[in-house]
Amino acid sequence: MKYFDPYTSYDLHWLPYEITKCRNLKDSRVSTRALYGNRRNRMKFPRLNHNPIRYKGQMVGCSVFGRNLIYKQTNQFWNSLKVGTDVLSLLVNLCSKECESKLPKPPENYIQFPHKGGADLKQPLNEDELFELEMRNHDDSQNENLKVIEIAEKQQFSILKLMRRVWKNVE
Repeated sequence: MKYFDPYTSYDLHWLPYEITKCRNLKDSRVSTRALYGNRRNRMKFPRLNHNPIRYKGQMVGCSVFGRNLIYKQTNQFWNSLKVGTDVLSLLVNLCSKECESKLPKPPENYIQFPHKGGADLKQPLNEDELFELEMRNHDDSQNENLKVIEIAEKQQFSILKLMRRVWKNVE
């Protein structure tokens, strides 16, 4: 597969990690706003601790090593990775800590580790929150610049007053 295009699949919130094994996949068109953890609205990841996602059948493959496992043996995690030209929310089925250590690191501004999801999971700021923070920082720096100017003007005024006094005393 070279091109992946589920763009109009708005009910598609995640994909299996195994899509990362498509080595020829270079281009994609995914409605990323529908994905869990997307950078625009940070849709919450469902908790996997007590609510694992099941595929058809009694067995599932380890996403990293491909070993067949029963559901009791697998450890499911969410991870966000770049696939094609998009960052996708991926469900990972792992058989060991060794598998977990083999997972690639997510891109910047995404949760930086495999996780179990849940409403209490702290996600990075979304695009709107980042913009608001940037504007606040800009306003704060502008206010700081105004304070520095005010202080400089007061100091100049004080120096002028001092110079006038000295000048009067010299006369």
